[in-house]
Amino acid sequence: MGDLHQPLHIGYSQDKGGNQVKVHFNNKLTNLHGLLDYGIIEYKELTLKQCLKSNTEKEDVTKGTVLDWAKESRSRLDAIYDTKGDTISETYTETNYTLIKSQLNKAGTRLAFVLKEVFKKS
Repeated sequence: MGDLHQPLHIGYSQDKGGNQVKVHFNNKLTNLHGLLDYGIIEYKELTLKQCLKSNTEKEDVTKGTVLDWAKESRSRLDAIYDTKGDTISETYTETNYTLIKSQLNKAGTRLAFVLKEVFKKS
């Protein structure tokens, strides 16, 4: 469920989900996939508490199907690939930090929902 919510995990096969896209972030060479997986999280020292507070959406994120959730996640790819060069800016970092918090929050909420449904039936 968590992987489904990291858009690059269901991204483009030709660049291996951003693994072949080299970028400079925080004075280090990394790749786009790593940047979204852990780079921004570590840089911003993101905590569970911050993720839980990020649910500011009014919609019920448990609506829809897993396929709908995957399509929603994949729809974020254009913004993720819009690095405006190979050096990651603070603007890009902030924008994607917000996305990461939201996606982690959705992943946890949806995982809890799915598990509740599964165990309710058994």
